Amino acid sequence: MLKKLVNCLILGSLFTSSAFAGDFLAKVSNGALSDNSQGVKALNLDEMKQVKGGYQVLTSKLGNSEYIALAIPDNTTTYKQLVAIYTVTGNNTFSNTFLGYTVKRNIAISSSGKPYVLFNYGVALLDRQTGLHRVNSSEILNNNQVIKELTMKYKTQFESNLGGWTARARR
Repeated sequence: MLKKLVNCLILGSLFTSSAFAGDFLAKVSNGALSDNSQGVKALNLDEMKQVKGGYQVLTSKLGNSEYIALAIPDNTTTYKQLVAIYTVTGNNTFSNTFLGYTVKRNIAISSSGKPYVLFNYGVALLDRQTGLHRVNSSEILNNNQVIKELTMKYKTQFESNLGGWTARARR
């Protein structure tokens, strides 16, 4: 009974927040990102109908060497996915804080003086009021259901978009 009540309250808040959306990404990021930002794709009505469940994912480039994928709960988010997001964000309204997966490309120099590529993977929270916060937790990175889903979908794509595993000379 209590589980059904919680589910109804969560879905009600999701419907309410989506009803007042507008440029949702600009609102949640205080203007740092927008629906028109590079890497962000707005779905048309036909594409929206093909969504089978889960959450919306918004991707964006952060600076020159990093990408982020944000999981934005919506009315198709499953209870298990909501719990996975809530355990990291600590925010049960799902309208103020969003869970993200990051990939950052670095160039390091080996002991022999040769450059090599090093990717760093992480978890971040985007808070509507305070901005982006890094979460330093390998437990969340390796075991959180939503982060694992984002990793499977975006890790290789982000690595490729950032230049792959070949070290390039800086100019």
